[in-house]
Formats: sequence, C-alpha cells, structure tokens
Amino acid sequence: MRLIGCLPLWLALASGPACSGEQGPGEDGDPPANETSGASSDETTEASSPDPPATSEDPLDIGFPDYRAVSPTLLRIVNERAEPLRLVISHGDGQPFSIEPRAGEPRFSLGDAAPTVTTAPCACRCGFDCALCEPPQHRETTVDPGGHFDFPWSGRVRVFDEGCFHPYGAPAGPRTFTACLDDLAAQPRDCVSVDATLPAERIELRFAAADG
Repeated sequence: MRLIGCLPLWLALASGPACSGEQGPGEDGDPPANETSGASSDETTEASSPDPPATSEDPLDIGFPDYRAVSPTLLRIVNERAEPLRLVISHGDGQPFSIEPRAGEPRFSLGDAAPTVTTAPCACRCGFDCALCEPPQHRETTVDPGGHFDFPWSGRVRVFDEGCFHPYGAPAGPRTFTACLDDLAAQPRDCVSVDATLPAERIELRFAAADG
C-alpha cells in the first residue's frame, strides 16, 4: 500500500525506488512502528468502486491482461515450524506475498478485488490506487505451529507509474511467488518462494522446520 511527493519504503516491494519527500506497499519507507491495530488512513480518502474511471485495456502498453479479466487464486502460508510465524499486514492481507517479474517487465504488486478509486486529497492523475497517501497504522498477525494463513487473491496486480498503481490482470503462465515474514526493516528477511503456473486455484508457501 501519505500525501507525499515521494515514494515510501513500503512501496519498494511492488513499485520501485522511492522519491524525495514524505514517506508514503511503496517500497522505500517502513510503516510507523505503532503496534496498535487500526483502520488505514487511506480508508478516509479512498473508496472502493464497482465502476472505476475509464481506462484502456493496456494503458502502459506492457502486454498485461485487462484488470477485469482475472482468475482468483488462494494464496496460503503454511507454518511447519515449532514457533509461531509473524506476518505484517499493515497494507492488507496480501502484504506478505509478492510475484517476481520476468526480465523486461515492470515491477508490480498484488491487487485487491477491485481497483481503488482515489478522491481528494489523495487524487492520482490516473484516478486509481494512489501511492502518495499516509501509511496505515501498524498491523500484524501470527500463524501458530501447524496452522496456516490464507489470502484470497483476486488475480489482479498493480503496476506502479508516477504516483499511481495501474490495475491489470496477472499474466498467465509460470511465475515465482514469494512470502516473507516480519516487515521490510527486518534484514535479512525470512522468505520462502514457490514456482506456480497461473491461473491456479491455490498456491501454498511452506515455512519448513529448520534442519538439525
């Protein structure tokens, strides 16, 4: 998932380098270290809409499918370890997950069921998901040993472009999915990856018990 003139660190996972200005899943700024759960401030400036602004099927000319042509997938994190897993979900339940772009593709992140239409004071020129709003309060969840965490992913992705996330459908074919624990400040990150072919009904990422 900051009314800012730059990109935040949380945008780094899905977009690209941050710009200068206030912090604004950007990828170059961490969410506030506030352990209190709460509604995102984005919710006060953005509203979901079943009828987003008119757009071409491929506004960035990158060859990705139209965002309305999507196939849902269940992404599941499985805890095979003896200790709980900590997941940061400040920017939504899909925050621990990412898809690796292929060579020559722009960076993109997982999208929600429908594009978010922005309104003032966080209005982006494309009219869709905005990267320049204040980050939400810190939220996290845990997955007990033997348990799992599910994210019903819509199959939509967001491609970052000059302060906006343009909505697309995820391209079909082989992809590498990654899930990471904790947040961006934790280095090195504890992640697992799995290869899968889209469309797929379910993709599991297993945090296996340590050897030894």
